[in-house]
Amino acid sequence: MRKEVLAPLIVLLMLASMGGYVIMNNDGNDPNSSDDDDENDEGNNLIGDEWDVYYVDSVDDLPACNSSTLGRLYYVASTSGFETCTSSGWAFVELTGSPGNDGADGVNGTDGADGADGVDGINGTDGVDINPDLVANLQSDNADLVNAVAILESDLLNATSCQVVAWGDCTNHDLSGMNLSGMNLNGIDLRGANLNNAVLTGADLRNADLTNADLILADLSNADLRFADLRNANLGGAELIFANFHKADLTYAYLGYAWLGSADLSYAALTGADLSYAHLAGADLSYADLTDASLYRSELDSVDLRSAVLTNADLRYADLYMADLSSADLTNTRLDEADLRYADLYEADLTKASLYNATLSHADLGRADCTNANLILADLSNANLMNAVLTNANLYNAVLTNADLRNVDLTNARLVYADLTNVNLSGADLTNADLRQSLIDSANLNGADIKFADFSDATIGHSTFTNSYWHQTTWTDGVRYDSNQA
Repeated sequence: MRKEVLAPLIVLLMLASMGGYVIMNNDGNDPNSSDDDDENDEGNNLIGDEWDVYYVDSVDDLPACNSSTLGRLYYVASTSGFETCTSSGWAFVELTGSPGNDGADGVNGTDGADGADGVDGINGTDGVDINPDLVANLQSDNADLVNAVAILESDLLNATSCQVVAWGDCTNHDLSGMNLSGMNLNGIDLRGANLNNAVLTGADLRNADLTNADLILADLSNADLRFADLRNANLGGAELIFANFHKADLTYAYLGYAWLGSADLSYAALTGADLSYAHLAGADLSYADLTDASLYRSELDSVDLRSAVLTNADLRYADLYMADLSSADLTNTRLDEADLRYADLYEADLTKASLYNATLSHADLGRADCTNANLILADLSNANLMNAVLTNANLYNAVLTNADLRNVDLTNARLVYADLTNVNLSGADLTNADLRQSLIDSANLNGADIKFADFSDATIGHSTFTNSYWHQTTWTDGVRYDSNQA
């Protein structure tokens, strides 16, 4: 049996014994009364000889703890406990053992029954009828708001999933229609990004990588794109006025119908770029590389193309009114039907260039190289060709009225049906030139070299050939002469 159960049982037995003793001795006969009858009447308080247990009402009633009481056990009624006399004085006897472990929790009781339903509340007042048109308008407005939120969430997703900051990475992200004007995007990676209809006015895109980016109808006016990489980018119809593309790479970029008025494209790489129908009035393309580029029907009036490379470029029907093409490389360039009035082509290289039916009136072609150039039906009236090279050039039916061809080299040139009215050919080299059926009226050929030249059926009037060099020269009558026949 566990001692925490045994100890209380002993106490109960002892109390029961004491109670029985008290009942049996109520007559006042104390079987333990001592003849000594000590002053503390200890004998009267003895519960039993066998147990040697005594009884007192309170702790104050305990006798002195000395040699005569040493080892005695007293039950104290006021505390329901026991005291024993020890060598160090009275001591409380602890009959209970150490606490046992807590028992396991009991099983939860069943839930009580639901209470009765409360009393119904008072009915509310009837609502006011709503205008159905108002409801329809609200629903429409709500739909618009939902759509706007969806667009904003999409923009936010794109904006947060790529870093629209300087040197950020937005490769292949959809940024179409976003307003990024004035932002610092220096060095940002936008390869393959969709910037269709995006607004980037005044944005800093220096060193940005826009390879294969979609910039259709984007607004990049006044944007800074110096040193940017726009290879194969699509800038069709984009707004690029006053944009700075200095030394940018636009190789094979599409700029058809783009607006590039007054843009800076100096030293830009535009090899194979398509600028057909583009608007480039007043743009700076000096030293730009436009090899194999297409500028078909583009607007290039007053454009700066000084020292630009336009080898094999297509400028058919282009508007180059007052354009500066001085020292430009136009080798094999197609300028058929182009408008080059008042254009500056001084020292330009037009070798093998095609200027069929081009308008070059008042143009400056001084010192230009037009070797093997096609100038059929070209209008060179009032043009300056002084010291130009037109060796093997084809000027069939060309108009050179009032043109300045002093010291020009027309060796082997074809001038059949050409109009040379009032032209100045003094000092010109017309060796083996073909001037059959040409119109030479009031022309100056003083000091010209016309050996082997052919004037068959040409109409010559009021022209001077003073000091011209004749040798096997075919005159208007079809006969060859070695002396002046004019």
